[in-house]
Amino acid sequence: MGPTTSFSVSVEENGQSQAISLAEATQAHHQVGLVWTHIYQQDAEGVAWLQNSSGLDPMVVDALLAEQTRPRFARFRDGALINLRGVNLNPNARPEDMVSIRLWVEEGRVISVFFRHLRTVREICDRILAHNGPRNSGQFVQELATELADRTQPIIESLDQTLSALEELSLKSLNQETHRRLAVTRQRAIRLKRYIVPQREALSQLSHEDLHWLTQRQRASLQNLVDQVTRDLEELEDVRDRAALLQEEAESRRADDINRKLYVLSVVTVIFMPLTFLTGLLGINVGGIPGAASHWAFAGVTGLLLVGAVVELIYLRIKGWL
Repeated sequence: MGPTTSFSVSVEENGQSQAISLAEATQAHHQVGLVWTHIYQQDAEGVAWLQNSSGLDPMVVDALLAEQTRPRFARFRDGALINLRGVNLNPNARPEDMVSIRLWVEEGRVISVFFRHLRTVREICDRILAHNGPRNSGQFVQELATELADRTQPIIESLDQTLSALEELSLKSLNQETHRRLAVTRQRAIRLKRYIVPQREALSQLSHEDLHWLTQRQRASLQNLVDQVTRDLEELEDVRDRAALLQEEAESRRADDINRKLYVLSVVTVIFMPLTFLTGLLGINVGGIPGAASHWAFAGVTGLLLVGAVVELIYLRIKGWL
């Protein structure tokens, strides 16, 4: 039962379990408490079993094998199609690049399809084989959804902690690196929210459906889980909004800094433009320049330029431009 292979397990009502073949899974769910079949989308044998031997409606099979999907819930008679997502904890992966798992759930049977490995699924499988896992369809969905949400919370908390650290740094300075980290944090919050919002709606719909394989206690647990996911969403929105405010503040500080520098350059330009004109005029190489033969001419011109600069400064002050 590797991360890229299909498998099937059967669970008795007393919790005893064993691995079974795909062929045995076709009829076993009528005889035991739960049969869980986990299909890897690129496993030809598993996909063939799903299409030809699972007994599912072709529309349901197509939905399970669809490459692009969002969290959703759809009821088909006594069964349900449920798409969920969990944070990506695979090596060298970004947690916010959430991994999907597609489920067909009915009395005594769960069929799941995966494209990428999801650690939560592996842990549930290990518990089942250790005779300590879910024993029916409702319990399976409840435990899976709960553990997916529990694994999401630390990621959201880490985003909040990162943002708090960036807020402290922003009190000192908002350099290019801090600005980049702000953008990344905000982007991660947005990506998580994009999947968690429809997941909350799917779980809410499931908790209100009158499915006979879902007990009242399991519905109540799912409703509590919806409240937990709602709080997670509120925290994500808070992270996103705080990051946006810090980015706006960073842009404002940058604009103010540029404006101050441009202001200084403009003042210098205004002061030296007439002085430059005067020195250029006096520097032309023609006869008749006043004071050309006097030893005090340079000092006099320099003094005249200084007086002109002072007069310009006073004029700019009076106008309120400085």
